[in-house]
Order: sequence, then structure tokens, then C-alpha cells
Amino acid sequence: MMAKRAIAKRAKPLPQRGCNESVCVTFLLFARSGNGTGTQSARCRFTEAMVLMLSVKHGQSTYQLTKSEDAGLSVLMQDIEELTGVPVRYQKLICQGKVLDTAATLKALKVKNGSKLMLMTSGSQTQGQVAVQQVIKDKAAAAKQRGEDFRQKQNKCSKTNQTPAVNLQARASRWAAVGIASLRDEHLTNLPEELWPIGASIRVADFGSNKLTSVSAQLSAFSALQRLRLSHNHLTDEGIPWPALAAMPQLVVLALDHNRLVSLSDSLGSLTNLQKLSCSHNAVARLPGVIGRLTHLHHLDLRCNSIAELPQELSACQALVELDAAHNQLSALPSQLCALHSLKTLMLDSNRLTSVPPEIFSDCTSLFTLSLHDNPITAAALRDLKGFTEFDIRRKGKYSKQMDMHVMTPSNGFDEGADAAQWQAWAPR
Repeated sequence: MMAKRAIAKRAKPLPQRGCNESVCVTFLLFARSGNGTGTQSARCRFTEAMVLMLSVKHGQSTYQLTKSEDAGLSVLMQDIEELTGVPVRYQKLICQGKVLDTAATLKALKVKNGSKLMLMTSGSQTQGQVAVQQVIKDKAAAAKQRGEDFRQKQNKCSKTNQTPAVNLQARASRWAAVGIASLRDEHLTNLPEELWPIGASIRVADFGSNKLTSVSAQLSAFSALQRLRLSHNHLTDEGIPWPALAAMPQLVVLALDHNRLVSLSDSLGSLTNLQKLSCSHNAVARLPGVIGRLTHLHHLDLRCNSIAELPQELSACQALVELDAAHNQLSALPSQLCALHSLKTLMLDSNRLTSVPPEIFSDCTSLFTLSLHDNPITAAALRDLKGFTEFDIRRKGKYSKQMDMHVMTPSNGFDEGADAAQWQAWAPR
């Protein structure tokens, strides 16, 4: 008897559930045999060219397709990508508790008629994560709109009642009285001259979210400055007044993130009382060794740069509690990093790391968050390191409020820190 031609049919998709969803794939033999004399020969022909109808369930969406048993698993995964939108590189097919080899055929994998496969997916966001990010964006947009409304109102008052110069002088008087100078979101290309006469009175200065390409060396007039924010500008290496900053040993917070920096000056080492340093979202290629002089530094943000290695001198920053070097070009970590006994959070996502120092868990006894997603290193490699058990106890203690979840479920740091650990959520409990 001729085999009935199988037709791929896609059911109406229902709302998807995001990452780490299970996909149930059911294999059915769609064939018709006659009765009586033709049965045996039909079976023989099907043995040679068996066609399977597949029922694929992705979250709450159901799809159907056909595939020969001689087809490779990778071909099946490509079809699933077309149906579900989940890239092949994010797919893991599991049958009877075993992860299927993508290089083998369905027949070699002993996938039988009626077999059910689970498809694990990663690399996408859950609906909850999308919702949270949307709330954050909405709040930011609302805040930006309020700021814009306020500036328009101020500009209207300025035009009707007084000149901008008089208004700025009045603001400068208030800044001197409270010790805080704020010129954020003012579209400035240069800092106003009215700042320098009151510099000795200013303890906190926020010049963020402007269009500054450089800052005047007159910044040295801020002799009592403790916190300086220059984030979200257009500052280059030449635009930072490093000699003026070096004359401010009392500075405890320096924010240079979201600019156009390529390097950091050795003058940074003069800021010996610095506690927080943010240089994220620049193009910095090297962290100077003088960073080791910042013995009071407890937060260092280097995210989204082009740093290829961390200096050994970083181990001298014994007060360091949080180090974020995610989204760089790190291929290895210095063994001296293990001397940071106060380090609690280490973010190293999206680098090129294949390993970490063997003593990272045993020596960094305060560490409870280690994130290594989007690196070649696997969770299995981390578990083999000395001190991992103690680290795991600290990690679970940190996230005790989430213990109702399986500990390998992806959430903000609530896993073993490497991508391979995502699949562990489906291991037997």
C-alpha cells in the first residue's frame, strides 16, 4: 500500500511563556496499510523510508510537522526554529532524561513512534522580565517628561521675569548655601563661569546628561568636593582634567560612565579616598596598575568597555565589595584576584573566559554572587573547584527569599553563574 502523504500543519499559537520553556514533541507514524495480503510488503517499505508526523508544543502553542527518521536532529531543530522562533543554538532536546546528540539522526537516537521530547530553551526573556523592564522604561519616560515640563516652565518664567544670567546667579547662591551644585540635563557644552567663585563651598557636583566634551581645569576650585558626576556626556580622554582631579584626595565618588573614554590616567592613583568609581559604557582598553592605590575602593564598575585583562594590582583593593567587569574582552583572570577577601559580587558576563582561578571560592570567603553568563565556561567546571560547596551555601543564603524556586532557575544571579547551569532546572529532583 502507498503511504499516505503527511502534511505539516501549524496550530494557532497561544501566548508564549519565555525562556526555559518545555516543548513536548510527539512522534506519530502517519501511514495506512491495507488488509490481508499487502500488509507485510507495506511494512517493509516503511522500514526503508519511514515518515514521522511530529506534534510540537511550545509553551501554550502547538505546531505540527513531518520528518523522516533518517533526518538528523539538527535538521529537526532548524524546523523547530522556523515554527517557534527559538534559535537552534538555544535549543536542548531531552528524551527519557537524556540530552540528545545534535549530530545524530532520529533513528540512531532510537526515537520511536509516540516518543515525547522536551525542548529546553534559553537566551530569551520571560514575560515577567519583559514586564519589569517595561515598567522601568515607563517610569524613566515619565520622569524625563516631568523634567522637560519643568524646564519649559522655568524657561517661560525666565523669559518673563528675569534674564538667564540673573537666574543662574540666583541658583549659584543656593548651591553655595547647600553645598550641592546640580546642572543635570541642561544641554550644556561648557560649565558656566558662575560655578568657579563658589567652588570651595561645593561638596557634591552633578553635571551629568549634558553635551560636555571637556571640563575646565578650573574644576580645581572645588577644593572640598566629595562627589562628582560627569556621566552621560561626550567626554574624551583629553576632556578630563586629571591634574585637577588629582588635587582632590577627598573625593569619594567619581562617575565617568557613558562617555567616550579610551583610557584612564595614572592620576587616578592620587584619589586615595575614592570609594566608588564608575567607568562603564566607554571604550577603555586598559585599567592602569595605579588602581591598586585605591585601598578604600569598594565599588568598581567597568561594564561595557574593551578591557582585555585586569591588572594584578587590583588585588591591593582590599576593601572592594563589588566588581562589575561584564561585557568586556577578558579571556583570563589574574590569580591575585583571589586575595580580595571582602569581595561579595563579581560580574563577568559576556567575556571570553574558559576558566577562573582555582582558589576563587576557597579564598574569596565573602563571595556570594558570581555571574559568568555568555562565557565558554560551564557550571560543571565551577562545581569542581575547591570551596564551591561553601560558596553555594552563601549563595543560597543570599537568595533565601527565592528558595521556593528551584535553585538553578535563571533569575538575577540566582544560579551557579554559567550558562550550562540553565538546563539543570530539568534534572530530577
